[in-house]
Amino acid sequence: MHKPLPEKIYSFMPPIIIQSPNDGQRLAVAGGQWYVIDENMTLDYLRSIWTRIVGGKAIEPSKVTERVEYTVESSRTGEVYTITFGPSGSHCTCAGYGFRRKCSHIDKIKTQHSL
Repeated sequence: MHKPLPEKIYSFMPPIIIQSPNDGQRLAVAGGQWYVIDENMTLDYLRSIWTRIVGGKAIEPSKVTERVEYTVESSRTGEVYTITFGPSGSHCTCAGYGFRRKCSHIDKIKTQHSL
């Protein structure tokens, strides 16, 4: 059963647009939800009302609209890491980020630059 499009879409996957092979209706699909949309609906609009859900929690969209890089020196080892912020989120070249997908370097730069 298809639902009408809500004001906000919450799902772990971004929405896509398909045309139903059964009845020809245009549908927005996000996660396991299927929404009936009209022929004027754009993917850009759907992405603007989408909020990503990870582990049951809503992830706030990034304030950064273009890619920005910072370097930070490790307080323990003196190694230099590159922190990247962009529309897809934040990333760090340290091993901690590689294992946990979060690190103190990102938090430090976010605080310093109000990101």
